[in-house]
Amino acid sequence: IRCVTMPRLPIDDLRKSLAIEADKYFPFAQDQIYTDCYILDPDSPDKKMNVLVAASKKDIVDSRVKLLSSVGLQADYITLNPVAIANVIHTLGTEVLAAHKNSEGDSGLAVLHLGEGLSNLVIFSGRNPKFNRDVFIGSQDLVKRVSNALRISIPDAENLLGDPKDKLPEVWIACESSLMNLISEMRLSFDYFTTEYNAHIKTLVLTGSVTAVPGFVDYFAKNLDIKVETWNPFSGLKIADGVSKDELFKNANRLWGALGSALCQYD
Repeated sequence: IRCVTMPRLPIDDLRKSLAIEADKYFPFAQDQIYTDCYILDPDSPDKKMNVLVAASKKDIVDSRVKLLSSVGLQADYITLNPVAIANVIHTLGTEVLAAHKNSEGDSGLAVLHLGEGLSNLVIFSGRNPKFNRDVFIGSQDLVKRVSNALRISIPDAENLLGDPKDKLPEVWIACESSLMNLISEMRLSFDYFTTEYNAHIKTLVLTGSVTAVPGFVDYFAKNLDIKVETWNPFSGLKIADGVSKDELFKNANRLWGALGSALCQYD
């Protein structure tokens, strides 16, 4: 996804324009991608508008649709993980954004989702995403390093990351090089954002299942020298009867993508 400034157009005209000029924003041939967009400031009187543009490779989307069809399901919509993350902040993050305004009055907020194969970094300007980057380091990198270092199976390494107990020092030693690579990439992104937008990041919110590892938040805070925390986006929602609130809150970090997709803010 990308955030761009464009001449103000109705959304239908904007989608047609994007379909024709997609190569301006994405490094793929037009016939290889699906595209969509969302106007971030629809009520602004300015002649230009801020637009979130998104693209995905057709073969990836088509394979997902085919998989769903094979089990008798039909997708109402498909979204990208960074968009799902942005949905959560845009729709439910009023309090967390207000709590982390920087000296310029902006949100100063970044969200890092540590996924299985890669991590998504999204930086916000107010309630809207301003910068996005994929970093190809994810939880499976940590699992493999734990597996190799402790000479245990991949499933056992996954279980150990979820509950390291007395093996926590060994787990940290195994994971440290991958985490330092991730932090180095984040520093580069933070420096670029600060230079490009003249705005400083005050807080990083971590999501993803591995962020529950004891010491994870403190490790990122120490190495990035900013405030780092986790946030439960379900805390302000009314939970339906029959749903275990404790279980939902326990797994909140790994459910951001599902929640953001359900919100479907940028459809």
